Amino acid sequence: SRRLMEKRDVTVSLWVDGEIRGARLRRDLHLFDGVLEAAADAAKDNRFRPLVAEEQSKIQVQITLLSYLRIRPSLEYMEQNIAESHLGYELTMGEKQGFFLPHIFKLKPPKNLEDHLNHLAHDKLGLKDGKYPKNSQLRIFSVEDFIEQNGIAVPFKP
Repeated sequence: SRRLMEKRDVTVSLWVDGEIRGARLRRDLHLFDGVLEAAADAAKDNRFRPLVAEEQSKIQVQITLLSYLRIRPSLEYMEQNIAESHLGYELTMGEKQGFFLPHIFKLKPPKNLEDHLNHLAHDKLGLKDGKYPKNSQLRIFSVEDFIEQNGIAVPFKP
């Protein structure tokens, strides 16, 4: 299919009994290659408890396609202080870059946008004070999100 040859940013997340057990992002690869590489790396993601053979039948695979259109939010958007669970958030500061995808709302429900960005700065940029740096660049984007249920892919709703 032509769609599998599109170059995309893609994340594969592995879930067992509602717990995330691995997730990896691959950037600007043909969709087919990106999914394969991200899935293989997610299975070895040392940030989470390792997968074991007995869990193989319980693993749910989530594939998230990130939009190339990344928008800097307006001042009005920032002032509303509402984190939107259907969007992805990308934070860049110098050479450091981190992403929060919609499924993070299931794992760490934020109180508001500022809380969400503070978690992003701490968890993904490694900022010890956990404060969203005002000199960083924030971009928001849409995603196409699918998760396996009963052997078929269905849209994922956090």
